[in-house]
Amino acid sequence: MKYLMTAVFSLAAIAPPALANPPQTQLAQGLAGQCRQVNKQVPVFVQGDATSEALQLLPRGSEVTLSGSGDLSGFIAISAPTSGFVHTVNLTNCDTINPPSASVCRRVVYPGGLAIRSQPSPNSTYVGGVNYLNRVTLTNNPPTVQREANGRNWVQIAEPRAGWVSNGFGSTSNLAYCL
Repeated sequence: MKYLMTAVFSLAAIAPPALANPPQTQLAQGLAGQCRQVNKQVPVFVQGDATSEALQLLPRGSEVTLSGSGDLSGFIAISAPTSGFVHTVNLTNCDTINPPSASVCRRVVYPGGLAIRSQPSPNSTYVGGVNYLNRVTLTNNPPTVQREANGRNWVQIAEPRAGWVSNGFGSTSNLAYCL
């Protein structure tokens, strides 16, 4: 036990001061699939190391899906909006930064973009599409949502074309709050 505590203390001593803040780091501790938001603009790294290649820069308020439980290095694996690693200190609970409000603006965070359908079904008429990181306008807030038996969630939108977009399955989300 003494060796473990010494190792933890040693790691904390060499980590940047922002990474040694346990309350914020604990926000990232959890099960795969949980949602978190970044509290400032942050890079997504290829590996759990700030010297590895940065894959993407996420704007403040972006939602990420955890795919790991965090570790002493101060990073946690994420699976969305892209697979990689982010500093745990830069995460907070979802809806903390962008709480639900009167805003009806959302961004597409599904990398392949989304199809707009005339009805909440993948078999309904295709009426258009929305590219990755482009904006959509909900018909109202809270959004009009329909859930299929297979767990797919659909959200009704007014723009760029009236229709429905898939908002993912279960707790995953293809849309994030606009900044």
